[in-house]
Amino acid sequence: MASNTKSRLSSKGLDKIFGEGINEVIKGIESNDALKETANEIVLAEIFPNPHQPRKNFNEEELTELAQSIKEYGLIQPIIVKKTNNGYYLVAGERRSRAAKLAGLTTIPAIVVDFNDQQMKEVALIENIQRVDLNSIEEANAYKELIELLGLTQEELAQRIGKSRSHVTNTMRLLNLPTEVQTLLLENKVTMGQVKPLISLNVDKNELKNIINKIINLNLNARQVEELVKEYNPKITKPLIENSEKDSSKRAVNEFLENKIMRKLGTKVVIYTDQIVIKYTGIKDLNRILELLCLIDD
Repeated sequence: MASNTKSRLSSKGLDKIFGEGINEVIKGIESNDALKETANEIVLAEIFPNPHQPRKNFNEEELTELAQSIKEYGLIQPIIVKKTNNGYYLVAGERRSRAAKLAGLTTIPAIVVDFNDQQMKEVALIENIQRVDLNSIEEANAYKELIELLGLTQEELAQRIGKSRSHVTNTMRLLNLPTEVQTLLLENKVTMGQVKPLISLNVDKNELKNIINKIINLNLNARQVEELVKEYNPKITKPLIENSEKDSSKRAVNEFLENKIMRKLGTKVVIYTDQIVIKYTGIKDLNRILELLCLIDD
């Protein structure tokens, strides 16, 4: 029984995975009645993360909730591992493995499969992009690695993972952002919509830092960020030097006025081409600002 099972598992190559989707393949392995006999209890300390796993961050709150569920009901689905000389590598189920450790388990039910290194990397990358909570930078890096690993075009990758070509293209464009911005995305301090307009921005590091601070401090939405970017990247067909001088002068005036208003109102302010955004922290703060602007009675 075990040898037949191993043969079936090792035959699941990239075509099979892409044909059904990684979730379906993994579920098929985990739910196959013939495999239940081979789901062994393996010591957690002998299981190591997939070396090709692109995911680096795990939500601690979700892991704690899963750990509590495991304490109450046990682990329903086994994880999937590959045998190595010194133990096992995880193929699928890292969240369950981490949560099992939090729950105080010392062993975990696992199915052993016979995947080579390339299949391990393929599975890790494809499983990663199927996650609901996938970070956009993690997703972009996974697309990039899959394209390089398998020699695919963006169109071919989109078809195989069930995404639109524009989604793949736009997501991968995030990798053109400066490292500092990518880090903020990874840390969920900004959203994909907020930083997409920055891809075409051509400014120095100090200006970029000022822009990012405005986006975060004022919680600007995508449209507001687009307006802000227009201040730095105006689409006017005039000589470059003239544009540069006018843009610099305009930004200097805006920053001067922003600082002047901020000192007067005691709150964050940003000036766009056709609007001024004033940040307030609550109804009391709003009333305070309105009083300063003489818009309500004392």
